[in-house]
Amino acid sequence: MDLLDYKPGLQSRFKEDLKDWLAQQGQRLTGMTANQQTFPLAPSIFKFAQHGQTGAWISELLPWHAKMADDLCVIRSMHTDAINHEPANQLSYTGSMITGKASMGSWVAYGLGAMNKDLPTFVVLHASHFQPVCQRPGHFQRGCGGQDFFLASTPGSPCAPRATPSCFLKDAPGISRNCASK
Repeated sequence: MDLLDYKPGLQSRFKEDLKDWLAQQGQRLTGMTANQQTFPLAPSIFKFAQHGQTGAWISELLPWHAKMADDLCVIRSMHTDAINHEPANQLSYTGSMITGKASMGSWVAYGLGAMNKDLPTFVVLHASHFQPVCQRPGHFQRGCGGQDFFLASTPGSPCAPRATPSCFLKDAPGISRNCASK
């Protein structure tokens, strides 16, 4: 879903079939789309507006981002030849489509160190469909926060939408979360 990449030209091309164009380009198809009869263009169903002094186009789905448009850095030059999400995600996180490379956060942690020895250097937010396995710190799946070949002090701390959002952090036995509000 495009949230920061307004494409007004898609409105006039709604339902235009890309099948012939894809064949001419030699475009590979994913297993999910290979048996489709048509490949229609579809514009966003959400409204976009320009915000801030930069005039950044932001979807109505991101109202808080729109308020801080001039404080955002939107990179529109990323490209991948990957046709599936996982290798494309790996490329975004590590610069390589192949699993096993250190993440951008790990490189920053390696180069700059931590601001506070008691807090993680960076946090890795996982999608709700993915629950990272709680393994030893820094060695969790999918490379997006792992330090791989760096020091043990450079991994991200995984955080996912679940009962215990962060691995290895639990409430102390016998102490309720509500005790601070009493």
